[in-house]
Amino acid sequence: MKSFIGLSILGIALFSCQKSESHLSQREIPSQKTISIQDSQFMKEGKPYRFVGFNYWYAPYIEQSRLQSELNTLKEHGITNLRIMALTEGGDLSPHSSAVKNQRGPRRMDPAVSLHPCSLQSQGLDIGLERHADNLRTLLLSLAEREQSAVLTLNNWYYWSGGMPQYMKWAYQGIQGEWEDDCFGQSEEINQALANLTFADYQRITQKDHTTGSAGGRGKIIFEGSSKYTLAYDDKNGCYARPLDENKPFPIPTPNAEPSNSPAQWDELQNLSSAFLCSKRAQYYFLHRVQNLVRLLFEGAEEDERIALAQSIFSWQLANEPRAFVGWEGLFKQWVDRTIQVIKLYDSGHMVSLGSEGLLPWEGYANLNFESLHKETELDYLTIHIWPQNWGWYQRGDPNLSVVKKKSLEYINRHLGMARRLQMPIVIEEFGLARDLDSKNTIRLEFFKFLADTMREEDALAGLNIWAFGGEGEPSQDHDWHPGDDYIGDPPHEEQGWYSVSSGEEDRDILRFMKDVNKTLAP
Repeated sequence: MKSFIGLSILGIALFSCQKSESHLSQREIPSQKTISIQDSQFMKEGKPYRFVGFNYWYAPYIEQSRLQSELNTLKEHGITNLRIMALTEGGDLSPHSSAVKNQRGPRRMDPAVSLHPCSLQSQGLDIGLERHADNLRTLLLSLAEREQSAVLTLNNWYYWSGGMPQYMKWAYQGIQGEWEDDCFGQSEEINQALANLTFADYQRITQKDHTTGSAGGRGKIIFEGSSKYTLAYDDKNGCYARPLDENKPFPIPTPNAEPSNSPAQWDELQNLSSAFLCSKRAQYYFLHRVQNLVRLLFEGAEEDERIALAQSIFSWQLANEPRAFVGWEGLFKQWVDRTIQVIKLYDSGHMVSLGSEGLLPWEGYANLNFESLHKETELDYLTIHIWPQNWGWYQRGDPNLSVVKKKSLEYINRHLGMARRLQMPIVIEEFGLARDLDSKNTIRLEFFKFLADTMREEDALAGLNIWAFGGEGEPSQDHDWHPGDDYIGDPPHEEQGWYSVSSGEEDRDILRFMKDVNKTLAP
């Protein structure tokens, strides 16, 4: 049995960007609630804990009156588990000039938490890490009051929150000397975590025939034929993406803003995020921000607040939908290990999850080491995502869900076998179906009920998180997101209103369904 007793010991590093980090303050955080894992199930207060929850990624980024009202609605409907985007990056719109010219918005969250990889204070259009930690603390304390908890997602494979593409941009800017007060290399703890990234890794992933034991054939060579980047390396920085045109701002692909070139743009984006896995500088900036977020979140909190904060964190999550492409499995595992290592320096009490989609429906494409990765690292439970329309299983408005149900069940069963072998719970933490063409929920409710019925029959299937709660927000008239528009669950790069579930009367049938299911799941 694994046991996670709140924040049993919280080690808070009292540092800024100084080289000395020798003094750690250990604070014992008593917890009134314990989450444990036993026989592939979550256990809470000695009883199985299962849930149907929501993705609520925008919760720390909205005004308090709306937040508190939406949390009350969620509590009223028995919804206790929420998946949150705990960090965002970037906020400058210069790489998105084509999107701005087309008046389709920046296709990413704006403002972001930070414009600078090292600064804690607000600079210009950003929120600032210190103020963001205050917002996140308020959110978590509000959850604790309602006996709710959050999965805190720390990074993103995709650009809509900044994520790994933005860290790669920051890394290139740092190499070019653009950052004042650059913190890179000043934490010995992070330097040690990154010490195993070597030139041999770079050589291996750039060879034409690199393979892994889990998959034959050629591994992914990033930026081959790219119109934007080449992959470079030096011992100090590790891998980095060098723009082919260094006289222009560092480009971040925005596929949805350039539909005519979308497939090539998506491939460029996958490549850019893959390069993060071998970039010392990009990962350093990420780990530095994780350290500071945890420190700021708990620093200065009163004893009763620290208890409440501990109770409101369900797990830390490494990223949204990170992918290990063929040939990159070793670097991917290194990134998982070092990120968990840094989290555990400051919070050894909570669970850690990956945020992965799972094996994906395309044979031999990515994540082939999904089971071994969970066996060989300190990840505590499995996550998978299911996207019938995005994966080509479903046409919007089709009332016949037989193919969707068949393929979804096959996908679930593949991962349930792993969960049983690993004796870990599994959570379908992202899934959705588009609103019916008549704006009703008949078809998507049928899909949601199918997954809930599947969950009732499988103890190891411990949780479902619908994508995504839209709350009281209103979509724009053109269904594109623009700065200043409400966040409504669909990320800024996607059609607003596509998958979101509002708290209005039009979607109350889904909220009532979730309430009924959570009642039946209660021990």
